[in-house]
Amino acid sequence: MMNIAKEIFTSLSDRPKNLSNLQWLHYDDEGSIIFEKIVLQDEYYNARAERRIFELNSDDIIVKAAGNEKNCLRIVELGSGTATKTCILLRTALKYQGGPINYLPIDVSTAALDEAQSSLKYLVPDVCVMPQVKNYATDDFILPSFDGCTLVIYIGVSIGNSSKEEAKNILHHVYEH
Repeated sequence: MMNIAKEIFTSLSDRPKNLSNLQWLHYDDEGSIIFEKIVLQDEYYNARAERRIFELNSDDIIVKAAGNEKNCLRIVELGSGTATKTCILLRTALKYQGGPINYLPIDVSTAALDEAQSSLKYLVPDVCVMPQVKNYATDDFILPSFDGCTLVIYIGVSIGNSSKEEAKNILHHVYEH
């Protein structure tokens, strides 16, 4: 993990001063628990809207991602948290694949990933969860070789909180893998 004091200093030295690219600092184990409570508030409509998008469009998303039924599909999620919304896509993917699905959640919170793994084991037992405790914005996460299609999801307002350069770096890193 990067030196936090150095990151803050660098961000405050920028013109204009900007701390928004340090949003990942909020999502340690305690921050993830607080965030899960925030998304349940009436004022936080984003999570409900994203859930509704998945409820209405998961079939189309999975079919377009997999190409045809002969392609195996895995799902990679950046900043997965507890994967409550992603469960919708995973159920749909299982329906189309008819077999196990690999799910690679990447998050800075061990607690959130543990909760995701535990709940998904119960809700969608044919999903093989392979979590990585990483900061997808700064750490070198690993996408193992895979003979099939990879659907990378990056839901939430996270990318909007990133600088243009940081967003490009994240997407470039995903593309390289």
